[in-house]
Amino acid sequence: MITLKNNNGIKLILSKKGAAVHELWYGKDLIATKGVTVGRYANRIAKGRFSIGDTMYQLVVNENGNTLHGGKDRLQTREWRAEMYDFYGIVTNDESDACSVEFSIVSVDGDQGFPGTLSLRVSYELTDSNELVIKYEAKSDKDTVVNFTNHSYFNLNGGGVVKDHTLWVDTNYYTEVDDELIPTGRILPTEGTDFDLIQGGQYLTDLDTNFVLNGSGLRRVAVLKGLKTGRTLTCFTDQPGIQVYNTPSEICLETQHFPDSPNHENFPSTLLKAGETFKSTTIYKFSK
Repeated sequence: MITLKNNNGIKLILSKKGAAVHELWYGKDLIATKGVTVGRYANRIAKGRFSIGDTMYQLVVNENGNTLHGGKDRLQTREWRAEMYDFYGIVTNDESDACSVEFSIVSVDGDQGFPGTLSLRVSYELTDSNELVIKYEAKSDKDTVVNFTNHSYFNLNGGGVVKDHTLWVDTNYYTEVDDELIPTGRILPTEGTDFDLIQGGQYLTDLDTNFVLNGSGLRRVAVLKGLKTGRTLTCFTDQPGIQVYNTPSEICLETQHFPDSPNHENFPSTLLKAGETFKSTTIYKFSK
């Protein structure tokens, strides 16, 4: 485990397994756990199949005949290499000097069925502005598809139930899914439905839904608030979608591309061309 601390009482404990947020503490409250890095393709791919050009690829399937989060032996189950960096961006072996951690892993050509040897780096920085900054950078030697996210489970009250939160998401549309949570290809309006999160309000509906985010570039896309503590999480991302998922006591805000994008031409592309570099940033900012 690697621990980062800021000057405001936030402590981030990271794990090499899954390049994960093992625990995130705000003072004495545990507000996030189980934040693995998900890939090579976060969310679902129908039947584990997609095509690039004239070539069809068959992935390892692991949920109802579909591929979820990259297959059975996905990246979140593996040990990653880790390097700590100080305030000046210099590698350090002293945890007390560390301001950020960069995890790296190589996924070989054909891993879980995906084409191309993929090199992936994920960095976590904890700032004195109470920001958890997550950056992704990936490169492949063959054309492939990629979709990465962090799967942290948040409870801003440090315990209790999901309904003791409010949630606002900057969205007017969601991707419709079938009974196996595979997109139909239709993008539907949220207005007048249980998915109308742009209105904000108490979190009362169980969700496992991808929302189409408004805007582009790095922007504010969601605000989660704990009603018992008044603590707020503001999420910023440059991604086009966010998967909102909850258990009875926790909620995930998974910034990402849409599920099953390789099989829907009307969805933003997840194609990573050989030799090109994928970069993305997500920020979780905490305040009270």
